[in-house]
Amino acid sequence: MKGMIKILAMACFALALTSCGGSDNGGKEEPPVPPVTGDGIPGCWKLTSWQPATNFNKEVYIQFVGGGSDDNVGTFVLYQNVSSVGMEKLEGSYRYDANTQVMTGSYTGDIAWTYPSYTISGDLKSTMVWTAVDNTTDVSTYTRIEKIPDDVVNETRATVASSGIRYL
Repeated sequence: MKGMIKILAMACFALALTSCGGSDNGGKEEPPVPPVTGDGIPGCWKLTSWQPATNFNKEVYIQFVGGGSDDNVGTFVLYQNVSSVGMEKLEGSYRYDANTQVMTGSYTGDIAWTYPSYTISGDLKSTMVWTAVDNTTDVSTYTRIEKIPDDVVNETRATVASSGIRYL
């Protein structure tokens, strides 16, 4: 009986250690971070090159949630620092058609992207390449990252997509 009580006490102690936790995010609401599945659109990405610019030293991060399967709608959160106002956060929805490999989307408020659609290529495990359908010289290459850096999320101001510069 003493052995059974000892085992039960150890199990309760182990459970208590794993059930506590939390983080202080300064009261800011953060989007859920989907698990890195190794492939597909959902997850976190960082812009690593943009053409036609040869020296694009701006920061752009994008997180896709859901919508990874054929003809499904998902949401995105875009963090960008492409102007002098600092890091901005824009949100919206997207649709990816795996058959045509075309992505379309809009910002919240049904505000259009710069180009209405992009052809998606790359392995979608570590690299995702967007080519504007209406302008094939506009090519953005993204690299998968584990999560959007905390300093980017914490220093971001929400932006209405109808104002200012929008990367997409």
